[in-house]
Amino acid sequence: MNFKKQKNFTVLNYGNQKLRISILNDRVIRITHLGNGVDEPQKSYMVENQDSFYSDFEIEENSDGVFIKTQNIKICINENIPSITFINEYNKIILQEIIEKLLQTTPVSTFKVNETTQFYGLGQQQKGVVGYKGTKVEIKHENTTIAIPFLLTNEGYGILWDNNGRTWADFTENDTMSFESETGNVVDYYFIYGPSMNDIIQRYWELTGPAPMIPKYAFGFWQSKMRYMSQDELIGVAEKYRQKQYPVDISVIDFYHWTEMGDFKFDPEAWPDPEGMFKKLKELHIQGVVSIWPYISEKSSNFDSMDKNDMFVKDNKGNTIKFTIFNGEKSGLYDPFNPEARKHIWEKAKAYYDQGAKIWWLDSCEPDDGLNIENLRKTGINTIDGPLDDRINAYALMHERAFYEGMLANDMNKRVLILARAASAGCQRYGVTVWSGDVGYDFKALKSQIIAGLNATMSGLPFWTTDIGGFRGGDPKDPAYRELYIRWFQFGAFCPLFRVHGSRGATSMDDLIYGISRGENEIWSFGDELEKIMVQYDKLRYRMIPYIYSCAKKTIDTGKPLMRALVIDFISDAKAVAVTDQFMFGTAIMVCPVVEEGVKSRKVYLPEGTDWYDYHTNQKYTGGQTIEANAPIDMIPLFVKAGSIIPMGPEIQFVGQIEKPEISLSVYVGNDAEFDLYDDDGYTFNYREGEFCLLKLYWNEKDRKITEKDVNENKEMYFHKEFNMMVIGLEE
Repeated sequence: MNFKKQKNFTVLNYGNQKLRISILNDRVIRITHLGNGVDEPQKSYMVENQDSFYSDFEIEENSDGVFIKTQNIKICINENIPSITFINEYNKIILQEIIEKLLQTTPVSTFKVNETTQFYGLGQQQKGVVGYKGTKVEIKHENTTIAIPFLLTNEGYGILWDNNGRTWADFTENDTMSFESETGNVVDYYFIYGPSMNDIIQRYWELTGPAPMIPKYAFGFWQSKMRYMSQDELIGVAEKYRQKQYPVDISVIDFYHWTEMGDFKFDPEAWPDPEGMFKKLKELHIQGVVSIWPYISEKSSNFDSMDKNDMFVKDNKGNTIKFTIFNGEKSGLYDPFNPEARKHIWEKAKAYYDQGAKIWWLDSCEPDDGLNIENLRKTGINTIDGPLDDRINAYALMHERAFYEGMLANDMNKRVLILARAASAGCQRYGVTVWSGDVGYDFKALKSQIIAGLNATMSGLPFWTTDIGGFRGGDPKDPAYRELYIRWFQFGAFCPLFRVHGSRGATSMDDLIYGISRGENEIWSFGDELEKIMVQYDKLRYRMIPYIYSCAKKTIDTGKPLMRALVIDFISDAKAVAVTDQFMFGTAIMVCPVVEEGVKSRKVYLPEGTDWYDYHTNQKYTGGQTIEANAPIDMIPLFVKAGSIIPMGPEIQFVGQIEKPEISLSVYVGNDAEFDLYDDDGYTFNYREGEFCLLKLYWNEKDRKITEKDVNENKEMYFHKEFNMMVIGLEE
């Protein structure tokens, strides 16, 4: 076989194509199949570190093929079968690519897998499964679906399929999986070896770009509905939260606040003083969010200049396409692949920033949703980089990049917070958080949100949320809906981000299209009983900020999801792996949402290998069993893993209210325990320069005492001098 080693990659001439194997490090291998006449891999929007060099690998050839060896894995290229075989450090075959189908007109790869292999990730998918075995998954952005072609397995490896076109991942055959994309001229993927699932996610982040810390207030409560009709209504809601002393940090201004879509201006009749409005919110210690869409109406004052300067996607004749969007308006879709268009959009949106908005809600940025793409493809849809079809799943990434780079250009040291409905592989490097789109409002929809969130976070999306109560409707006066809402609210309190939103009381499609909310969507909107319960969970969320923020920093440092499926922590427990409606929240807490109507208890599986404590009663249970957990209307079942430390803060109305909070440490005995308690200023990137506090807390089970190590001797800058401690589970 003809092969040649060049720096960190090897090229093998194979029939009428080239096989290029790039060794990025001892656990990450890039495989590229280049067809006839193609000399270089395609441009990647996902991967930042394509040019890193790693030379510590060996190549040898014998009668069985060419072998490439790194410290941890071995790759065998066999011309006789033909195939590419991946072998782990225990000399076990974990994956084999069969090369026969590579000469088709579209990129496709078929892999032989072990029968025990389970598959996870692939973005935010709401198919009702955590683990895709037996299914075929379409990877394409849509409302409620986020396309991330990143796959994890229980066999110690992951695959990042580097193609931004519409793709299918097929797991319907027991010992086979395949990826096939609709567009492109090369097969390009990354084999990522862990071996743990969390190691795979961490290496994926190293490949696609590390995430920065988002502002600390993002982990507080987000108040939103579709839509607040005026600044008086918005300020009135904010003032009422403060009067009632209910914790809140963020207030959201949804669509139709503008004069025309694409003007990036508040309608002066309903919003006469935006600068004064944001100033008032700031006085109330509430952050304002503004909704941004990627469409520019032809009625907008910005349309003609953007059209003249070629900032919209175009047809094959070079003419701007005027899309008919959801409300019937003709609009151009701006081209974020064009650097000048990205700068222009930011310059126009900066008017909001100058008035006081510092958080961006990038809505409907798929952009396939709602457009008659199939018919429009006949005339072509082109970006400055080439056909939109070839990069449809990267549109959101480039759109988010515009706002991230714009924010940093304005202030390099202020953290960026973006909430988006779509997010491509690599979005984490732009401070992007996501929500699950315009979901329904019943218990089935609630249950599917757990699946969606777990798939999303396993796909490298660090901070995820959902519309508490569902988006499409819901009557706050209906007792059945109130039950759904409180169960959703309890679940939402233990999501990475805690956010209510929805079209309460909408009675028609026009209500949805034009953003008419006929019902309130605040904590006090659902009756006295639910108000008391929701306040209880709102306050608990804020008491848990020291725990949540510390675990969020662990996510940033290691990729370990704040909200994660049990398979990540308990991969050797077959019963835990099969659970789809429970999840870990941080290092210690297992959350068990109630997803059925009218029940007052639910079955909970307690993973084996550890004891568990009921958070509400402190009763201890042995792991490896299923119990019937109490779940009255005011309770979501929560269990704490034995050998855990949970730091809790005081009751506060907004994040950062107390400069040096008193911290209480709850120690759940049964094993030695440790916890990295972290804090910083919450707003800047100064933590990158060492301005943070990291306390390593240790519980010694034998000595029954806790010790702490102040890593950079900054404790007294961030915390009250002494910690209170409560030990749970000690025998009398």
